[in-house]
Amino acid sequence: MNLINNIGFSRRDFIKACLGTGVALSGLATITGCATTETAKPSKIEVAPASVKAEPVVYPRLADKKVQAPEDGCFVGFNKLYLDTNSVHFQKSISTIRSFNTIEQIVEYNKKNPNIQFTAEIEKGLDNVLDSYQKAFERNPSICAIIYTPKLSKDFPESEANVVSKKGITPYINAWTFYGAKESLRLSIKDIATGKHDSYLKQFAKGAVQYGEKHGGFFMTTMEESNADWYYWGQKSNFIPAWRRIWQIFEDQGANQYATWVWEVYCPEGAGTRAKHPDITYPGDKYVDWIGLSAFSRKQYHSGKTLGALAGQTYEQMRKNHPDKPIMQAEFAVTNDRAQPRWLMDAYKTIKTMPGMKAAIFYDNITPHEGDDHTLSQKSLQTLKEIFKDPYWIMAK
Repeated sequence: MNLINNIGFSRRDFIKACLGTGVALSGLATITGCATTETAKPSKIEVAPASVKAEPVVYPRLADKKVQAPEDGCFVGFNKLYLDTNSVHFQKSISTIRSFNTIEQIVEYNKKNPNIQFTAEIEKGLDNVLDSYQKAFERNPSICAIIYTPKLSKDFPESEANVVSKKGITPYINAWTFYGAKESLRLSIKDIATGKHDSYLKQFAKGAVQYGEKHGGFFMTTMEESNADWYYWGQKSNFIPAWRRIWQIFEDQGANQYATWVWEVYCPEGAGTRAKHPDITYPGDKYVDWIGLSAFSRKQYHSGKTLGALAGQTYEQMRKNHPDKPIMQAEFAVTNDRAQPRWLMDAYKTIKTMPGMKAAIFYDNITPHEGDDHTLSQKSLQTLKEIFKDPYWIMAK
């Protein structure tokens, strides 16, 4: 924790962007919510009664080789940190990044000094994490969201994505626009929108094509939770033109035949006044393939709140406003305590009553600057193993 604070990374910067090094396990993709202004109101967790599965929602087929929503059932995913932050290679990378003042310096350094040992370490760590889920559930999750290494100013994370694909899992790429807390280490969304960073975006898109030609479709997002105020792109007028610019470059490079774009927003139900209605940042139907929702039950803010209470209203709004867009619970979690297994039982029952929800990714991590532990206990893992015996939950083949 001291290392994180000394680096100067804010909130979830370490987990999602740190050095740009990580992959989150996702039956379909990735990460965390934020602290809210709500006051904790301890209450009992009310478990939703088991109900008959709702009639399935069948979405229009997406073009080309994009990831299709299942006609029935829901993909399963997890987001899990797999880096050894105590390793020599990690510490060296952190130290190097701290010494630079601009993204250009970092990019130039990486070109001349590729950290091959660190890349191998990343791949091994990811492989071990995936194996741990396979051992726990006797099957792999459907998708793995790669969220730490990717930066739009770096190459496409093909090495990590290859590790995921070899296990029959679909990667979810969450490409970040910054390296740390310094404003000089960010890709300004205004500059993205006006084309200043096109060279970075084209290089990333070319790598996406190379991956897609070998393995097919993958999930892709950037600038997540844009309707909230905790990221520098949040609730900004330049967000939509910046998103469209990135999408168009992918289109021009031929990457959109594989990239399945997820517009990920935070559910206002769990964010107090810090998140506005998601549609204020909706890029348009042309630029979105799936809709992703983030919602977190944090002990200090949402004690006793179920996933339905934290995301149900937003889910209904998205189904009404965007009926042709598949929805995923791209990030959700609950504090690791005695009530966690029961909360999970309720959450997956709730998702099963949401026929438009086609993927669910649990955030199995600790949120550094918020002091909340969402990791899955052994009892929770056993509970999930039983839940996933229901064929409604789609695991990797």
